[in-house]
Amino acid sequence: MLACVGLLLLGSCERRGSGVPGNPRVVVLGFDGVDPALLERFRAAGRLPNLDAMIAGGDLRSLGTTTPPLSPVAWSSFATGLPPSDHGVFGLVRREPGTYRLASAAQALEPPVVWMGLPVRSPALRSRRAGRSFWRMAGDAGRRSVVLRVPYGFPEAGDDAGSRVLGGVGVPDAGLAVSRYTVLAAAGDASEAAPRMRSLDWDGTRAEGTLAPIELAGRRSAAPAVRMERSTGGLRIRVGDDGALVEKGRWSEPMAFAYDLGPFLSVPATVRFFVRTIDPPAVFVSAPSLDPRDAWLAVSTPDDFAARLWARVGFYDSVGWSQPTEAYEDGWLDADGFLRHVALSLDWLRRATLHEIDQRDAELVVAVFTETDRVTHLFHREMESGADGAVEDVYRAMDRIVGDVARHLPGGTRLLVVSDHGFSAFTRAVSVNRWLVERGWQVRTGVEEGLRGIDWSRTRAYAFGLGQVYLNLHGREPQGIVEPGVEAEALLDAIADGLASLVDPVDGGPLVAAVDPGRVVFDGPFEDRAPDLLVSFVPGARMAFVDGTGGAAATVVASNRGRWSGDHGAGRAPDVPGVLVSSEPLRAGSARLLDVAPTVLDWLEVPIPEHLPGRSLAVRR
Repeated sequence: MLACVGLLLLGSCERRGSGVPGNPRVVVLGFDGVDPALLERFRAAGRLPNLDAMIAGGDLRSLGTTTPPLSPVAWSSFATGLPPSDHGVFGLVRREPGTYRLASAAQALEPPVVWMGLPVRSPALRSRRAGRSFWRMAGDAGRRSVVLRVPYGFPEAGDDAGSRVLGGVGVPDAGLAVSRYTVLAAAGDASEAAPRMRSLDWDGTRAEGTLAPIELAGRRSAAPAVRMERSTGGLRIRVGDDGALVEKGRWSEPMAFAYDLGPFLSVPATVRFFVRTIDPPAVFVSAPSLDPRDAWLAVSTPDDFAARLWARVGFYDSVGWSQPTEAYEDGWLDADGFLRHVALSLDWLRRATLHEIDQRDAELVVAVFTETDRVTHLFHREMESGADGAVEDVYRAMDRIVGDVARHLPGGTRLLVVSDHGFSAFTRAVSVNRWLVERGWQVRTGVEEGLRGIDWSRTRAYAFGLGQVYLNLHGREPQGIVEPGVEAEALLDAIADGLASLVDPVDGGPLVAAVDPGRVVFDGPFEDRAPDLLVSFVPGARMAFVDGTGGAAATVVASNRGRWSGDHGAGRAPDVPGVLVSSEPLRAGSARLLDVAPTVLDWLEVPIPEHLPGRSLAVRR
């Protein structure tokens, strides 16, 4: 397995396809967050030869994205060919009806049921997205598909119609939570103030410690034991019955163990270890993935597809957000450690895609690589200062993957490269909740953060996500105090006017590009899910991180000094378009993300449903 992005760029291509019956007719490669301007920048420097060759014989378009231009929203539109108003995913999180609780906008998790220590019902993911994916539409017409890692593309209700689908972003960790890392460090270096750190007993040669336990169905697991022994160049690490020598500055393969929750219940899991220092040891532990060979919660369709990929392609992390972005932001991983992980995940999905193409039993193959988005989020500032470095490397890795796939395809197979949105800088953080507090429309208790820190008896408006503003409406919110009708409309107008005129205290420039009524932006069958107002920021600005879950920053506007220095989700769709590259010429005119599904269906000779608003870009012959 390759160890860094640079090595991936130099990796050799695997064998060409055999050309036996069942050749794929269409292959779609998604690369999250690839930006048209950056693509042109690296093309002009001669860094993307495979994409250049593809464009020379085909086409390149800027691709209109969704409002808001967030990955759950955009990839849902990619899959279904529907606008957000029709598929019902409006952001990263949604407010649970009749409560002040937040949950994933795209998916719901049915918890397990355990009775007297016996598992009665396994947990299950459920999609909150409406609409059928284009691979399901193709399946209805008898076309087989393989779908790898489409964000929020798994699961999907209904008959799978012969598809093989591996889940991507949206698949939780082994504790059924969002990815959470830990750090194991010698007792003298582990601080109680750092809740992600766990102490190791280190005698200069050996160490013993435990992984963090998980909590499921009201039960807390035992803490899995970890043992380490100093060895030449690294640490020999063992968890459960698995172990390996892990060199300093390197990642281990996934190691398997189980969380013990009682005599009748255990959860098989895997983690990777990264050795930061040896003496004393400081070891990063990735978020625990569900072991795809025996996953308590299904991570693929059919259920055994994930295990077959493990056996045939190699070890991988099943958790949807596998890249350790938070650890890099927190400083526990340096750039080299983070990018080595990026290279590992890129290379695995590259090999899995080639493997599935070579099976020659599916007419459609779809794979989405999210690493381009993660690297651009975290290294945008370095690029702005002239050091293209990591961002250029991940674009070159994308180019290499495109070349490898193109060389595997038989003549006549159409290849599409799609990104869901582009990027802009993130230099100014805007706390909408702090702004509401300063205007007297929100009162905070000062006891807790998030929505729990709000005094609802005196609060008229609140915000969360990346620009969603709600009124504390009587009859809708549990403790609503704003009366529907004239009072609510007047308050919405006042908030919208105030936010629209918000300026940067440093240079006096605008911070907000638009404030629109949610019922207008998301007019459709899911209007009741829509925010009362949707705030879109100018390039360079976005909601403060703490506001994402309903908190309030210390000031309304602040400089963003974190490593997460590029963004897109709080902007306007025209400011952050995606990219579409085709192996053959496309019809003239503009292109939108909504056009991808009709185009693929057209190439597969599947009737395009009348309810899809997009158009096929296929050239008639």
